Amino acid sequence: MAKRSVPVLLDVDGVLADNTSFEEKVTGYIVCEIAAQLGVSVEKAVTVWQCSLSAARDTPLWFDYDYHCTSIGVRPLAREAHRKAAPYLRRTRGASATWSCLLRTGFDLSVASDAVPWVVEFKLAHLGFEGHKSVISGFDLSATKSNVSFWQHVAEMYENATKVYVVDNRVENLVAARRACARFHPLLFPNHEHVTLLGKELSPTESGCQGPLAGQIVWVDGHQDLIRLIREDSQCV
Repeated sequence: MAKRSVPVLLDVDGVLADNTSFEEKVTGYIVCEIAAQLGVSVEKAVTVWQCSLSAARDTPLWFDYDYHCTSIGVRPLAREAHRKAAPYLRRTRGASATWSCLLRTGFDLSVASDAVPWVVEFKLAHLGFEGHKSVISGFDLSATKSNVSFWQHVAEMYENATKVYVVDNRVENLVAARRACARFHPLLFPNHEHVTLLGKELSPTESGCQGPLAGQIVWVDGHQDLIRLIREDSQCV
């Protein structure tokens, strides 16, 4: 059994949650409401929405949809959009087994996300993920996960841990984590999410190194492989 002092930080979108269809529905609802409230075409509303997102790119505000609504001049729409789109939110294959296994075998399980805290909690609750220690949000830390400062804050939270597993599906987030702290062991989970579909595609060659867990970014082949790697490697902690 793994020692309880071994922390595992899981990303939500792309690792625990398949959010591609969900986010399309959320955005579609918000855009239609913007069009109705501003009295413009849907095409114009899309442009307005995208411009607001672009202006906040690489900042925590990018993920705060109510901030964008207010900036555009419409009422906050994020919560109702999330509720209406909830049926389209799905667990990634094997995520439930991973979550249960980590809790059952005594790992210190938390979630690290760029999303605002209520969005993370909404998704976890809807998908039935509970029992985690905490939610670490880029919104609270005033930095996205692609920023080294995010992970420097996280390193302070886990100053007594000799090893922290960081699981994410975005290479830039894991690179930042490793640069921030040598105790972080980054695991790349090769899966798409809403954000990665808007940007570059992921490939195994971008993961840096696929060798044994020695601090470099390690490419994992799905949840079953993720659990195997963490459980085997944690025995030497």
